[in-house]
Amino acid sequence: GKGFAVVAAEVRKLAERSQVAAQEIGELAENSVETAESAGKLLDEIVPSIARTSDLVQEIAAASQEQSAGVSQVNNAMNQMNQITQQNASASEQLAATAEEMMGQTEQLQSLMSFFKITSSGHAASRSATQTTSRRSESAKQASAKTTEDDAIDLDAAIQAHSEWKVKLRRGISQHEHMDAVTIGRDDCCKLGKWLHGGGQKQYKHLSGFQDCLHKHAQFHREAGKVAEVINSGQYETAESLLDAGSAFALASSQVSVAIVTLKKQAHL
Repeated sequence: GKGFAVVAAEVRKLAERSQVAAQEIGELAENSVETAESAGKLLDEIVPSIARTSDLVQEIAAASQEQSAGVSQVNNAMNQMNQITQQNASASEQLAATAEEMMGQTEQLQSLMSFFKITSSGHAASRSATQTTSRRSESAKQASAKTTEDDAIDLDAAIQAHSEWKVKLRRGISQHEHMDAVTIGRDDCCKLGKWLHGGGQKQYKHLSGFQDCLHKHAQFHREAGKVAEVINSGQYETAESLLDAGSAFALASSQVSVAIVTLKKQAHL
């Protein structure tokens, strides 16, 4: 009887605990239902946001494609402008070279016209007298030029003359001319070179600016001679690239101009 009483008591306790557990489970179930309902509401709110986000992403992608196309168009336009600028620069240099040639031809024409002088009676003056005077004048000019070449130099004119070499080389490229590369590559053939190795050497060799000018001038003609050789070989595109900014020729051209200006200041010429 005592055993049954103990078992009955334990069963009763177990039933009580089961009832408590069932209540707790019921409460958890209710909480789970509420949580599920809340989650459902949140999902209902999130789904439209996801759709809007997807639309925004698509719009951004389309805008990026349009922007990329616009950048490509801008790049193409810049390349075209660069080509046009280079063509204009080349045309300007050719025009300058043509103007220089026309000036030389004009001077020659004026020299030829000086032979024809009209007297007051309307008849041509004696040609022999004109030729005699012309020969004397030419002899005097040659003697004067010889003295000037040995003892003096116009350094401003030398700067201009060396800056015009780029025009001459571009003309050689555009007109497929044959260049005297050997003479161009020498630093003692131009007027400045003759002076540097002649009268200038005697008077100003002690100046640091003179020695620097002598070196930079030789380097300039070496680079110009290289370009002339490439032109003679028919590699015109390569020759054109050798004249671009940043090339060895462009650097040598800039350096020789600076060296001439420095020498001019030191020598007070």
